[in-house]
Parts: sequence; structure tokens; C-alpha cells
Amino acid sequence: MQFIQSMQRLFTRYTEISEKATKCSLVIANKIGQRQLPFQHGELAKEVLTEFVEEFCPGKKEALESISLSRHTEIRRIETLSKDIERKLKEVESNFIYFSIALDESTDNSDIAQLAIMVRGIDDQFSITEDFLTMSSLHGTTTGQDTFDNLLKELEDFNLPLEKLSGICTDGAPAMTGEHTGLIGLLMKSRVWNVPPIVYHCIIHQENLGAQHLKMGHVMELVVSTVNYIRARALSHRQFKEMLKEIEAEFQDVTYYCKVRWLSSAKTLRRFLSLLDPIDTFMRGKGRNHEEFRNVAWINDLAFLADITEHMADLKRKLQGKQQHVSSLWSHITAFRCKLNLWVGQLQNGNCTHFKSLLERQQSVENHVSAEPYAKLLTGLAAEFGRRFAQFDGTCMHINIFEDPFSVDAKEAPAPLQMELIDIQADKRLSQHHNSHELVEFYRDFLPKQRFPGLYKHALLMGSLFGSTYLCEQFFSRMKHTKNKYRTTITDEHLTQKLRLASSATQPDIDRIVREKQCQVSH
Repeated sequence: MQFIQSMQRLFTRYTEISEKATKCSLVIANKIGQRQLPFQHGELAKEVLTEFVEEFCPGKKEALESISLSRHTEIRRIETLSKDIERKLKEVESNFIYFSIALDESTDNSDIAQLAIMVRGIDDQFSITEDFLTMSSLHGTTTGQDTFDNLLKELEDFNLPLEKLSGICTDGAPAMTGEHTGLIGLLMKSRVWNVPPIVYHCIIHQENLGAQHLKMGHVMELVVSTVNYIRARALSHRQFKEMLKEIEAEFQDVTYYCKVRWLSSAKTLRRFLSLLDPIDTFMRGKGRNHEEFRNVAWINDLAFLADITEHMADLKRKLQGKQQHVSSLWSHITAFRCKLNLWVGQLQNGNCTHFKSLLERQQSVENHVSAEPYAKLLTGLAAEFGRRFAQFDGTCMHINIFEDPFSVDAKEAPAPLQMELIDIQADKRLSQHHNSHELVEFYRDFLPKQRFPGLYKHALLMGSLFGSTYLCEQFFSRMKHTKNKYRTTITDEHLTQKLRLASSATQPDIDRIVREKQCQVSH
């Protein structure tokens, strides 16, 4: 009997060590995936842990040796973790009343086109899930038909029926939005829709494209070429920074401009304007005399461009981020368009109140600032914004009903919602709840579903919509980091698995995996 009990204790201890070893291996693999590190970093982690254990707790060395962290083990662990996230996501998706998708396409470092698919869904209790669905690799052509076929396959794999599809947000590329051969055109023709999904171009992309209408190339090109000259040559860069240090300038360097990084231009222009005098002195010392740096009109243009790009950067910051309702993004765009109209009127009257740098130059005695040309530029920008966001005019009423059903004119609303809007607007108690609670909280906790079934369903649909492809942009940044020039041989499958760990808001259930796994000590 004692022998049996002893063997039982030994077996129990062996099992506990094995389970803990497996859990440690999974935890480390999860960290490697989340930080987009190479698979072989597991071996590095074991080397570091071994050194630590030998120094501080040598009695635990045997337990450490049972943890398998080889490259091949980490590949299998990441695959297991990725599949568990998929399992959990599918469980959540099975409760979706509506869902929308955000799509974007980019090329990785092996010139393989990768289609990123994000999902945003909502259940009957107004619980919103916004997550990475999958990545689909396009090794051949990247036509609308290819994208359409891959999208249908992925939606089928995740058990997401098209009947629940409420909206599609894309980057606006022809292969996506083409009426006949694009993804959207093919999707619309693929079936008879009771309620067709709302299709729209990413709000952030539209804003960025609209901003490009502000053509002041004579300023931006000179600024960029000057910054590149200073920063691209190591000796010039060191000399310039030393000069700024000697004169105790406000900033100690100029910043690069990156066209892809939407917020960089505001920072570049603001700093360039602040350092204009030392930049002029430095460039003349290098034999590069730019008369524009001493031209009043050019400097005024620079000041205006720095101001308006700062306003645009503020708008971009508001549009970025996860878990944003399309109504919130649209309200930021609407507010900015109103600001544009305000600024146009003020600048036409010579009022530069909201343009700090331009106002400072206007208040200088030696400078003459004519604001009329800038009013014309903003008039063109306002018109471009109006054209870019015209597609939202048809959705504007639905957005307003979702955002504030108490202030919408019921006569202008869709007929199925008119009676309920009149009833809800007469209910002062519900109005108070709407004013004092978050939007989702109001619909979930205070709106009577039986009394307002139309508004409840409408809110579910609008709450499920993506406002932008921001998650796709974030995803591609991670993809470029994961599959960089040193790791171009990583397979599409392994890349998707690792990026799922890095991008998904859903965490794997490691304890569950350990319980279900046949734990084996490393050889």
C-alpha cells in the first residue's frame, strides 16, 4: 500500500511539473506572438531563464529543463493559441445579430498581396465585438473576383451568414468598389438582399484624400527637401544640431516628413517654422541660398500651412482608435466642415484668430498678411470635403437617429420609424436617460425593446458598423514588422497565426489548453 501511495504521489508530482512546463511554454509563445518576435526567441528565453535559475534558485533547474522552448515547439504552441482564439471568436460570432467588415489590401515583403479582414459585430444585449477576423493571401491576381471569392470563403469558415451583414468599409480601391467587377459590385449581384449592406469608403481615408486638395506644393516641397538635406548627411546633421544647441533654440532638431504617416506633416511644418532663421543661416553656410526663407509671402504661406495641418492633425487624432461608432466619426467630420465654413468667413474679413502662426505674423508691424488667398484655399477644401463625403448624405438620417432619436424630425425619417420616433420624443424620462448615459448603455439598459422594436433593431444595425479601416492599417504595420526583410520565408499560415496573437482583442484560454493537452516533458 505504501508503495502504491508513493507511486501515486510521484505520478501526481510528475503531472503537475508537466502541466506547469506546458503552461510556461504556452505563455512564452503567446508573448512571442504578441510582440511579433521570431520563433527562435523561445530558445533565447530558455537560455536567459537558465542563467537566472542557476544564479538564484539552482534547485529549480530540473523543472526549468522540462520546459520545451525550441523553435519547432514555439511554432506548434502559437498554432494552438491561434486556433483557441479562433474558437472563442466563433463562439462570440454565433450570437451576432448584425456584423460589418472592414477590408484592406497590402503587399508584404515577399510581394504577396494580403487581404486583411476585420469584423465588428453586435449581439442582442448590445455587446460589441471588434476584432481581427483573418488574413487571406492572394498569390495570383488581385482582381475584384479574387477578393470576392476569398471573402466568401473566409466568412463561410467563420460561420458568418451574409443575411447578417450590415456594412462594408473599404479603402476605396477600384478592385474593392467597382460597380461591375469590383468586390462590392459582385457582392451586390451575388444574391437578392432583403436589406442590402451599407457600403462606404473609410472615413479616415476620405479625410486624408480631401486634405490633399490643399495644394501648397511650393511650400511643402522646399520644406521636405531642406529637411532631407539636413538629416540625410551625418556630418550636416551633427553640425546643425550643434548649432541649435549653441543658440539654445526651442527645438533641437528638425523632423522627417513621411507621407504615409498622416500626422507627421503638422509636426514637420510647426518645427520648421519655429527654426526657420537658424535653418536659413545653416543652409546659406552650406552654399544653399533659398530666398524663400526670407520672403514675407512664402513665410506667410508656411505659417498658414502649419496652422491648417495642425487643425487637420487634430481631426485625424479624433478619428483614429478602436471601438468608435460610425456616428462619432461622422460627428467629428461634420464639426470640421462647420469649422471650415467659419474660418472661410473670418479669413475673408482678415480675421486670423484660429490660425496662431498666421495671427502672430499679422500682428507684427513689419509683416503684411493678406488672408484672402487662404480663404479661397479653404473654400476649395470645404468643397472637396463635401464631394468626398457625399456618399454619407444618404446615411446621415440613419446616423442622426442612432445618435439622438430625440432631436430628429420624424417627418423626415424613414416611414417604419416615424411613429416610434414621435413616441420616444414624448417620453421625458427616456430623454433624461439618453442625456445622462453612454449611447450603448442607453439602448441596452433603458430603451424598452417591446415598445420600440424598430428603433432597437435600427440601433443594433448602426452599432455594428465600422467607421474606418483603422484596424487594417494597424494590422499592416504589424505585418511589416513581423515579415520584415530578415524574415521573408515565414509561411502565410504562420504569419496569420502570429498576427492573430498580436492583433486580436481576444485572449487565448491557456489554462483550458493545458487541461486538454496531453502534457509531455521535453526530451
